[in-house]
Amino acid sequence: MLVENKFLFIALPRGASTAFEEACILHRFDIKHANSNYDFIYENDKVYQNKIHFPFLNDRFINEKTTKEKFEIDTNKFGKENIIYHPHERLIHLLKNFGYDYPVVAIKRNKFHRFVSQFSKVLELLYQQKDFISYDILSKINSKELFCFDPKLILEEKYETIAQIVIDTFKLNKNNLFLINILQLLFKPMSYWHGNNDKIIWFTLEDNQSMNDLQNWVSDITKKKFVLHKSNNIKQPISHLLKVDKEFRWLFDNYYLQTEKNQKNIKTIV
Repeated sequence: MLVENKFLFIALPRGASTAFEEACILHRFDIKHANSNYDFIYENDKVYQNKIHFPFLNDRFINEKTTKEKFEIDTNKFGKENIIYHPHERLIHLLKNFGYDYPVVAIKRNKFHRFVSQFSKVLELLYQQKDFISYDILSKINSKELFCFDPKLILEEKYETIAQIVIDTFKLNKNNLFLINILQLLFKPMSYWHGNNDKIIWFTLEDNQSMNDLQNWVSDITKKKFVLHKSNNIKQPISHLLKVDKEFRWLFDNYYLQTEKNQKNIKTIV
């Protein structure tokens, strides 16, 4: 997204992107997305909300009608009664829409823990949807079982095929049309979003100093106060068998290392 007409922010899944966008709302920053259907208007604690509750769905699920309903929000209750959903957009689309002259910012997280966190989020969403069939099956599989598809499908960016293979392999609920979308989001590598662009200014949020670095950078470039107030934690207690152990690391790298090998962090703040 374009923030205050000053910089581009890449909202990476499970990378504090919810916390970042909510902080932008609280500070009344002007935000624009590559897909204008996702743009919100932040005035007098009112925003536009999608009726479709998960904006990372494919664009074919989003239309003008879904962006036209106003509702009151209490900015003290983000992450509780009110949730501001946001899209994950590719850097290539942001650059195409807004140009190549803006600084680009992204938040880095340990790749293994990020994937397991995203898997937990998939389970949480299935539970909220009351798709207990898919929830129960996925919560009982291990990492070797989960990676049941050919790694070349990652390089070929055939994420819908991957999702369908997982659904068929484990006999998940085929009537849940939302399932294929959240599985695609799970298996897309981070390079899908940031394109291994070597001009990205990377921040990590693994400690307080890193968080302060990001807050100070945003404040300096916008000339406005900016404070991150929370993270998008898993709200439903989730139990599953995916663990960041030696086997998981080997499997993950076997599937994703090729997509990450060209990543360059020339401008990295840690």
